Parts: sequence; structure tokens; C-alpha cells
Amino acid sequence: MTLRLLLFKAETHAAREIRLIAPAQLTGFFARLGFRPMGEQVGGMQPMFLMGEDLCLDTCKSCSKNCPNRQP
Repeated sequence: MTLRLLLFKAETHAAREIRLIAPAQLTGFFARLGFRPMGEQVGGMQPMFLMGEDLCLDTCKSCSKNCPNRQP
């Protein structure tokens, strides 16, 4: 729930880029949201990023992007 709120805020405030550091075993979860690895893993943690223009939540109503998770 908290992650979704942060992504919603990033989208509504036109964030250019969202960065995070994820445990290596959770990179698949963040990849499904569009995050990509950034650099090398350090101590089992993977830096990741998502460009603002690639961010599209499944509840966006006026979004013109054709995201794979978009629902009509």
C-alpha cells in the first residue's frame, strides 16, 4: 500500500525518475512495476530505477500511455 502511494505521488507530481535499492530476491517484483537494474548488486542489494515517463499505474484514467498493466 505504501509503495503504491509513493508511485501515485511520483506520477501525479511528474517525477522524472524513481530510484530504489531492493533486496536481490525482490527484484522480480519491482521489475513487474517497470523498474530496471541500475549498476551492480552490493551486499545482496540491487539499485533499480524507473523513468517517470514509463510510470503508469493500473488505475490511471486519463493516461494516454499503452502500458501492459493498463485496464480499460
